[in-house]
Amino acid sequence: MYSEIGDLTPGQFHRFAQFIYARSNINLKEQKITLLSNRLRKRLMALNLKSFDEYFDLISGPGGKQELVHFLEVVTTNETYFWRTTANFTMLREEILPDLLRRFPGQKLQFWSAGCSTGEEPYNIAIELVEGMKRTGVFDFQIVATDLSARVLDFAREARYAGRKIDKIPEPVLRRYFRPDTEKAGYYRVRDDIRERV
Repeated sequence: MYSEIGDLTPGQFHRFAQFIYARSNINLKEQKITLLSNRLRKRLMALNLKSFDEYFDLISGPGGKQELVHFLEVVTTNETYFWRTTANFTMLREEILPDLLRRFPGQKLQFWSAGCSTGEEPYNIAIELVEGMKRTGVFDFQIVATDLSARVLDFAREARYAGRKIDKIPEPVLRRYFRPDTEKAGYYRVRDDIRERV
């Protein structure tokens, strides 16, 4: 039955996109119509609903608050991993950090990782900042990491990663800032002193 439900129509997509933007400030482009359709189809199946319109009525109605949480998780979940945007981290290390330390000497630096997903970005930033201390001297910093999804924030707090999530971490960095996880074979856990900065 659910395989018979096609993609969202442009009108349905626009309605969902406006709804998403109003609640999360995420601007979905029409190229994402198939992706959103596939993700919503799974929710239709889980709830035994027959149409996208029926699902929209649920999440936008007074009785849909709990499903709204699931909906936002489905919409905002993306693949993320360490060292995904190396150019950004190079810029942080070589340009942004020295500039901040010049402009705010002796002050605690604060960073915000909005939409942090499962934590790779904020931990990656923390590692780069600690590495930066080798060149600039010691400074204090804190990273605030937020996401719409409570589920991914729980994952981020655990700071346990394996497989593709850690494949791009340079080996010396992996040895220096991660420890083999004693509870999960094949996993690495971010060092406590790095986790405390996030």
